[in-house]
Amino acid sequence: MKTSSKLTLLPLSGFALLIIALVSLASAQVSFAESAGYALEFDGRNDYVYLPETQSIFGPGWEDTKSVTLWVLPTRPGRDCTYAFECDLIFGDYPRWWGIYQGNLNGQDRIWLINYDQNGVRLLGISYTPGEWVHIGLVHAEGVWRAFKNGVEVGSMLSGSTVQPYNRALPTLRLGAFLKSDTFLAFQGQIDEVRLWNIARSASEIQNDMYHSLVGNEAGLKAYYRMSDGEGKFLTDDSGNGWGGELFDGDRYLEPDGHPPTWVNSTAFDGLPTPTPVTPTAELPTATPEPPTPTPEPTDTPEPPTATSEPPTSTPVTPTNTPVTPTQTAPHPSPTPLEPEDVPTQAIYLPINIVYPGQNPP
Repeated sequence: MKTSSKLTLLPLSGFALLIIALVSLASAQVSFAESAGYALEFDGRNDYVYLPETQSIFGPGWEDTKSVTLWVLPTRPGRDCTYAFECDLIFGDYPRWWGIYQGNLNGQDRIWLINYDQNGVRLLGISYTPGEWVHIGLVHAEGVWRAFKNGVEVGSMLSGSTVQPYNRALPTLRLGAFLKSDTFLAFQGQIDEVRLWNIARSASEIQNDMYHSLVGNEAGLKAYYRMSDGEGKFLTDDSGNGWGGELFDGDRYLEPDGHPPTWVNSTAFDGLPTPTPVTPTAELPTATPEPPTPTPEPTDTPEPPTATSEPPTSTPVTPTNTPVTPTQTAPHPSPTPLEPEDVPTQAIYLPINIVYPGQNPP
């Protein structure tokens, strides 16, 4: 008797279809995480990247509408800083009017998103773990200052236009450190995939672009530091807009140690954590600041700084000396007729507002 070897196909059960779907989803997720290429590592002493002027990169209206996203891997806990602008600079302007900082402020070790508007210094804190990558998003639009951690909004507050120097000088941008006179605010760790936009990015847009490189011609993208160079002392702007930067090892304020920011292999895209909101580890201090002291309208040339008493701990430190711009220049900066002043003396009379996740904006 001849036995048939014909295979009979049976219809797939619902369970089998579920298994196939899960395997397909897992495969798609793995393929989603491409290699991040290179990152820049900063030594926490005197490494920084000099970038062109804020106004030149972002264009008109940036004081009210902008987005910044980046990956950052701090390799040490934040230093104690009495005031917001005393923390270590990850990304921000020179002098200090807005940006992303790391530090232990009022007992809270956070990555701080700082904006100085007409009402004072606005702060949003994002928790992090030293030795781990975290994706940070800053979005400023329609009078609201927002913070994103790993693609999830974790805090927001009302905030007006970013104030700029009264003498109409044009601040420049920095990655990795703020060095001036006896002020050395240097970040220790790695930074990758820095993206500067002149539009408000949504949570879904931030999430969709977190784990892959951009083409470079996306709408609203004004500068893109993919860290694609891998070597050398120049940082390419991968948006094609020409806003490249230059790597520095110290400057006139701090002697070089022979090691500018180091090119390293990035692991920013490795692993796909589930975004979750941040929970603060301690209660926010309930300091009630004094009402702001009225100040005269600023003029093109600010009044010489005057001595002031020690401000309360609920307000930012306000250096009164005027910074000197380093003599080295990046590939694309344009001349600045006047040097930008530091955070103005009027700032010490204005209240600080700090918002942690779960709190309502003021």
